[in-house]
Amino acid sequence: MTVDSPQGKIAIGNVRISFQRIALGESNGHSLGFLPFNLVREYRDRVPRGWKRGSLFLPIPLGEALWLGFAESGPPTVRVQVGFGEVNAVNGEPWECAPDDASRNYFLCPGRLCLDGVYDPEGRPLRQFALESQIYKPLHIVVHQIERATVYCVSPQLFRSITGREPPRPPETGDVYDGSPLP
Repeated sequence: MTVDSPQGKIAIGNVRISFQRIALGESNGHSLGFLPFNLVREYRDRVPRGWKRGSLFLPIPLGEALWLGFAESGPPTVRVQVGFGEVNAVNGEPWECAPDDASRNYFLCPGRLCLDGVYDPEGRPLRQFALESQIYKPLHIVVHQIERATVYCVSPQLFRSITGREPPRPPETGDVYDGSPLP
């Protein structure tokens, strides 16, 4: 996995993934900018027990949600699974790290450009990637036959506790996205 923290992007094999902020309740894909993340290994003695050393964490501010942008840099086409907590975000079923053609618990990349939350088996949105009352929730991203990544979405309070810093402030206006290709 290649990490570009200031730009809120990672690459797994030929799949580039960006972590974007969006206002809670919006579904128009209007980005409020990238969500920068931190490496768990740099805060090993301060993160909750059980967090994987090679993982990342990022804050999701109150009133905001996360959406993921996907792009690929060349062949081959790969299967991508995304889980949020214990739920498969592609079909709303319980999380299982194994592609299943019958339940269609993955999507193909290239193909899908973004994922803004958890969907039901018919492709209807159920909920955004947001923290309700949780302090953190793992986001699992698996690019099959290449690698997997875990990104812990954390509350602003937990972010401050781990890093000793304030989470990034929301932009003053919604005019952050300049129309350039994502991610």
